[in-house]
Amino acid sequence: MHIFFKSLFVVIVFLTLSLNASAQTDNTQSYRFTDTSQFTKEQLIEFNKLNPEQQNNLLYPPKPSYPESTIDCQEYLSFGGISIDISPTEHNAFPGSELMFSGTVINPFDYPVVEGQIFAKIFYNNDKSVKDEHLNAHRLVDQFIAVDNITLKANEQKPITFRWQVPEFAQSGNYEVVFYYSSAHRYSLTGLTFTNDITGNKVTFHIENNDNKPRVHFDEDAVKLNDKNFFFAQPIPTFTKDEKVTAFMSLVNPRDTAASVEVSYKLYSWDALSADNFKTGETVQIELQPNEIRSFSFDVPTIDNAVSYFVVEMKDQNVKSILDIRFGRDGIEETHNNKLGVATYPLKANTVSTLFACAHSAGENNVKESVLTITLKDSDQNVLHSYTYSNGITSSVLGFKDSFVLAKDLYDFTLTSSVTQAEGKPTEVITLHYNCNEIDPSLCLKKNYLLLIAFSFSGIVMLAGVVFFFIRRRNMKRKNVINTNDTI
Repeated sequence: MHIFFKSLFVVIVFLTLSLNASAQTDNTQSYRFTDTSQFTKEQLIEFNKLNPEQQNNLLYPPKPSYPESTIDCQEYLSFGGISIDISPTEHNAFPGSELMFSGTVINPFDYPVVEGQIFAKIFYNNDKSVKDEHLNAHRLVDQFIAVDNITLKANEQKPITFRWQVPEFAQSGNYEVVFYYSSAHRYSLTGLTFTNDITGNKVTFHIENNDNKPRVHFDEDAVKLNDKNFFFAQPIPTFTKDEKVTAFMSLVNPRDTAASVEVSYKLYSWDALSADNFKTGETVQIELQPNEIRSFSFDVPTIDNAVSYFVVEMKDQNVKSILDIRFGRDGIEETHNNKLGVATYPLKANTVSTLFACAHSAGENNVKESVLTITLKDSDQNVLHSYTYSNGITSSVLGFKDSFVLAKDLYDFTLTSSVTQAEGKPTEVITLHYNCNEIDPSLCLKKNYLLLIAFSFSGIVMLAGVVFFFIRRRNMKRKNVINTNDTI
């Protein structure tokens, strides 16, 4: 088990370095590492404890194999593919002002990405060393969904703007904004919002405060879970299913005056993107003496989920300091949907269409009796296609795809992914809505134009039939009159 976590530690460190390096060059991702030159001293010590085979697998990881009827999850909606090219319109901001951000979000895929969110984290650059930054990043002072309900059509570059209210008592200094992109408040497409180091694009700005009083803040380097040091930019620790977990932390009052601050926590399962993941919370008031460093703790409520996400927030007047504490629990079988979508749009009649999804177990263990079902419905909720995978969900991310042919064109529809476990009850149900008015209104015009042509043609045929009927009837009457005269 110790070897596993050490290996995982090195993998994630290098994966992060690889993603960051690729983001600064050509936005391509490389998962192969060729040397140990970027290891810290501590990482090199851990690496040297591994046997040669394990070291070689980390530097030159073998191509993974996938269970029968599954695919590489990166085949569709590859992680990090959505680019968030957003910057502040002014690089110098002032307390109490609104700082505007603008730019574009780029969808490089040949199919739409619906129900998207841009999540932002803002860090105060407190001059950490490179080594310390790899452990804990900088001081987190705000996090929020910057833009919600984004629909990106295939290969679209969509203009995006949002505003951030600079706190009235914000401290002078350099700040960094990191962006993440998700879908349906569930699927992490670029960056992982529950981490401070696996992110999307980053930008910086400066705040100038003439009355630059230091603010109360958490010491992010002094967090412990039970007796273990906690690091915000490292693999999460794991506890047993029912083990009591206490979070220890320190508040720093750097001022020569007393301070009264509000400290609250919110506990989620997995992450905080969806309100459905919220479990419980609490708020307390803490009084600090001048220049006091106060250590205190919260007992983290035990929940029946494989991953707990414990968000602690402090407010000194309107200035925040935030700790995103995340840990796992062994012995809990739980799955997590990872992606969902269609590979073409619209879905054309008599043409092969493809749907895809990804899923994995939320813990280290495989969930053998889980069943994944993907259902396609039209706007009237008629089931047009369904796909089922019942060979169990593994701790490695699995990809699924299924191809089908529809009898009619489909512009407006829903795609639902659900996972059931041994008891047969859905543990996670997620639905994406595809609507041509939101994806590409020109497609709706085309669809309506085709419908109009179809109805017009039908109307012409019917009108011609009616005219033909009356002409034929009139001719029959004339013929009868002529026959009668001939008889006379």
